[in-house]
Amino acid sequence: MRSLVAAELLELWERERLSPPWQKALSLLTIACPDYSPDDLATLAIGRRDGLLFQLREWTFGNELASMARCPECSEQVEFVFTAGDIGAVPYENDGSPGSPSDPEIIDFRLVGYRGRVRLPNTRDMAAIAAIADQQAAYDALLASCVVELSPLAGKTFEDESKQDDDLPA
Repeated sequence: MRSLVAAELLELWERERLSPPWQKALSLLTIACPDYSPDDLATLAIGRRDGLLFQLREWTFGNELASMARCPECSEQVEFVFTAGDIGAVPYENDGSPGSPSDPEIIDFRLVGYRGRVRLPNTRDMAAIAAIADQQAAYDALLASCVVELSPLAGKTFEDESKQDDDLPA
């Protein structure tokens, strides 16, 4: 990955000004990571993608993120400065490399009589649900696209799982 120059940022700003956020993110990384195809970058987990965007921001503009927020109670404006590292937003590869997009991160789980595997959502998933107006339908579609495997636990019922969860220490 490399930093961007002013002309690239301006051209991207003009070209993508009406694009959705996921498209802007992908466009930034496509320019900054010329060794990777847009398709490869679109399959990166959102956390990895956003970590790379934070690193790109740091390499292009510097380490400090100047911010402002308004208190919801008193409307007082607060200004503060932090770094991407302060909030844990760093890419998985310290050299700015996106890593291997062909190996999605898979999480194994067991929940209420089922076991399964899910992969972390990526930019493709976000693009697929962008036009879904109903929030629950978008959530369901996102979850369905990330489920790699789902199967019932042999011989277990919902009641068995609930009882087992009740036996866990608080």
